[in-house]
Amino acid sequence: MNSTAASNLPIASDNYGSIVLAWFGVVFSLLCTVVIGRKTIIDYNRLRLVCFFMGIIVWSLNLANALRIYSAIDEDLYGQMRNVNLVLYLDLMVVITFDVGGKFYPFGDRINTMWWIATLSTLAVNLVYVVIITLVQIPSTYPIGNSINSVVRIIWPISVFFAYLYAFYPIIKMKTGVGESPSAVVALGVWYLTGTGLCLLLHIITMLVIIPFPLPKYKALNVAGTGIATSFRALLLVFYSTPPSNDIILRIRRMFFPSSFRGSKVNDVNSSARSEMQQNPGIQLPDVQSTADSINNAEVTAV
Repeated sequence: MNSTAASNLPIASDNYGSIVLAWFGVVFSLLCTVVIGRKTIIDYNRLRLVCFFMGIIVWSLNLANALRIYSAIDEDLYGQMRNVNLVLYLDLMVVITFDVGGKFYPFGDRINTMWWIATLSTLAVNLVYVVIITLVQIPSTYPIGNSINSVVRIIWPISVFFAYLYAFYPIIKMKTGVGESPSAVVALGVWYLTGTGLCLLLHIITMLVIIPFPLPKYKALNVAGTGIATSFRALLLVFYSTPPSNDIILRIRRMFFPSSFRGSKVNDVNSSARSEMQQNPGIQLPDVQSTADSINNAEVTAV
């Protein structure tokens, strides 16, 4: 391995910013994991269970990152742990997103162009990381492997976003009610796509900030940036496993689809909401009845 003594030196004790951000990542990812675990116990489903285990994976990386402050973990060992952690996170995110998204497609249409794009891009990242892990084991090829690793750490979220596009594309296209009005399920798709895109974008921006500054000179910046980036991963898991409130869905409909409240009778909206939630068992609003009632009340107010 091409480890250097300088890379394994502890961070100065007065570098409060890096220390705080690193331990913030540990605490924040732990809290996110606890929130997901609690939600899994209260309202179990397979997606939340997987997100809970992924939360543990993210938390373990945050803890290892914080230990770098005191040089309690070798930098080369941490690098390998980070790579394996990232691949596991990526693969599990894509798998559970496919599992959810497949429920919105007719059985024969589940394998489509977007599915192949997401699958092939994910496989490509996995294969590249096999190459990276091999290259960094050899001193002469370590710089090449490290350079490739820096690029992949920036672009891997694109694979997750492709998977999300696959999952929610049918929802965005879905129409319901009189006059082709967008449904509550469409608003739900907008919520998840927007939140996912924001989390992934912030993760990419963080990586773009820290990766140009190499170790060991900028170890403190790397530790701080990793604490922030992994916090966005944990936040994405919470976002993905916790459905939005009915009020949020109604606000999205009012903001982007105001026509969905026009020309529809209260009973039509109520019936439509019930039908949508029952026919789409993937990602659902917290409670079918309360959702229908909320839309019902909003329609009465609008009238």
